[in-house]
Amino acid sequence: MGGCEAVDFAGKPAWHGLGATVEKGMTSEDALRLAQLDWEVVQRPIFTMYTYGGDLDTVPGYMVNCRSDNGNSLGVVGGSNYEIMQNRDMFAMMDSLEKDGIVKYESAFSLRGGRRVCVLVRLPELPDIGTDERPDRLAQCLLWTTGHDGAKVMTITPTSLRVACANTLRIALSQEQSRALRIIHDRNANANVRIKAAVAAIEAAKSTFAGWTEQAWKVARTEIHEADRREIWWHAICGGITNNNELPANLPNRTRTRIENSLLAIASYWRYNDTAWSAFNAVTAWADHEGTWKSPEHRFLATQDGVRDQIKQRGWRKTLEVCSCPPFDAPAGWRGRAAHAPDLA
Repeated sequence: MGGCEAVDFAGKPAWHGLGATVEKGMTSEDALRLAQLDWEVVQRPIFTMYTYGGDLDTVPGYMVNCRSDNGNSLGVVGGSNYEIMQNRDMFAMMDSLEKDGIVKYESAFSLRGGRRVCVLVRLPELPDIGTDERPDRLAQCLLWTTGHDGAKVMTITPTSLRVACANTLRIALSQEQSRALRIIHDRNANANVRIKAAVAAIEAAKSTFAGWTEQAWKVARTEIHEADRREIWWHAICGGITNNNELPANLPNRTRTRIENSLLAIASYWRYNDTAWSAFNAVTAWADHEGTWKSPEHRFLATQDGVRDQIKQRGWRKTLEVCSCPPFDAPAGWRGRAAHAPDLA
């Protein structure tokens, strides 16, 4: 896996553990330099050789993206409409959105040697999810990712961040929602077109957050029994192996032991609260913080786009399923509470 360069904007280390902390108020040029993203993507032709030592033929319609600072290859791209989204272009678009008060910079970093460049921003905070006695503050974040490897368009991933303990959950999107949160690398799109597309995508993300908040509010106010709690944990860990409550008989002992240890570890993160929200957050706490990682980059990829993310998604689906069993009547006015939160209307 390639290297990772990063910088934090918010004055304290970001939850993903990537990068160094800097002061607020930096310019995008400063951020690019400190995050080691101040390089350009340049394109080189691709050649083939039919026989060893023979003539080189150019491959038509395809180029290889390379870093200008070290020449490393980022990926093969093609297509008449493909346009390079330079790191500076991405930051310039973010500068415009931040200036208008639409987003707030959180951090920036690259993954896999620059093949993926990410900017994490915050939107105005979600309403508290917990009870009045035990409020649970969440931050709504958007992870903007663009790819220089030709395999990824610019995408916006809504991610909730539990402020107290830095647990995260990527908000699962429908196919329609996913399309709304993509910005194609199109040479026909100028800066203004891209900014308009970004604003439209942010509005779609806010709508997604609003729907998710409604689900989370219900989960936080649904009390469950121990059997339900353990079912959530079991499905999160074992849902990719079995659809019932028993492990396959031919499962290797080493795998079986690892599963049992994982379930015990999740239980250790449970905070003795009988709500489904507490049970689910034991899963996210374990997934985000338990384990030995090769690097902060490896941890980020696993928890946001890999195996640990899949565990969290299975746990959330089972939590919603458990909470739909008992009838739930939201108290009068709770929808108004969400609607009147900043920028959630």
